[in-house]
Amino acid sequence: MGSSWLGLMLAPLRRQLNYSLKNITKYFGVSQDIISDSDARFTGRFWTALFDMNWVNWLDVAQFSYNLHKSSATSMSPFELAYRQQSLTPHEIPVQKLGERCLVAYQFARSMQELLDEAKDSLAKAQRIMKKYIDMRKRQVEFSVGDQMLLKLTP
Repeated sequence: MGSSWLGLMLAPLRRQLNYSLKNITKYFGVSQDIISDSDARFTGRFWTALFDMNWVNWLDVAQFSYNLHKSSATSMSPFELAYRQQSLTPHEIPVQKLGERCLVAYQFARSMQELLDEAKDSLAKAQRIMKKYIDMRKRQVEFSVGDQMLLKLTP
């Protein structure tokens, strides 16, 4: 394990970002801080480059998103099942903390929050439309004690 971390520190910045996303972020989420040997090359440029990248094109982000999604069966996300808490996402990093360090990071976090709000609104609208169509086909049936009915035993 030690040699893999040494390779990470010596790798070019792009490879560090890819390594972080593929092996850390999608499983454990985005951390608010990096605890390292205080190497400015890693702590400064790494985060700046991470938030400058176009996340839409990354399949690993899709896995990260899936791991955040609550299942209707368990009412919990895979993160919650594994770690008993929901992971931080890039837009949840405190905005004031980002604004102090980098305007670009602040703008990225703000745009992520706007996208999240837009997605939530769209999902709520889709749910209302689906409920409307399901309710149109649903009928209220009442049974009394002693009523006879047919039971389907095969799919």
